[in-house]
Amino acid sequence: MSECLHDVIMTVDIKKNRIRIHKATVHAIGDPSAIQLLVDPQKLIFAIRAANADTPSQHTHKLYPNRIGADSSFEIYSRAFVTEFCSLVDDLDKSCSYRMAGKLVKRQKAAVFSLETLQKTE
Repeated sequence: MSECLHDVIMTVDIKKNRIRIHKATVHAIGDPSAIQLLVDPQKLIFAIRAANADTPSQHTHKLYPNRIGADSSFEIYSRAFVTEFCSLVDDLDKSCSYRMAGKLVKRQKAAVFSLETLQKTE
């Protein structure tokens, strides 16, 4: 069985500095108490990695299971992450959201998203 699967989705809402991570994605990386948002500007990829909520670090966000949105997703507000996202992509509509498909890397408890899969959502 393959280590990577194309079945995880992340949405970035530029206007609201919001990242939406589907509950199924969080479940697939082991239902962590926190996640870390990572950016690789050279490879043009983003990653979500399971993290320990008790370990403070940059771009680590605690997940609250009782705050899952109506669309079964976790919402994280991060101006730093959205700013980095916008710096990597030209001609983004600042009033729209963008969806990316990703790969699950189970061994690393992470999901990796390529900007090549970027799609504007209305």
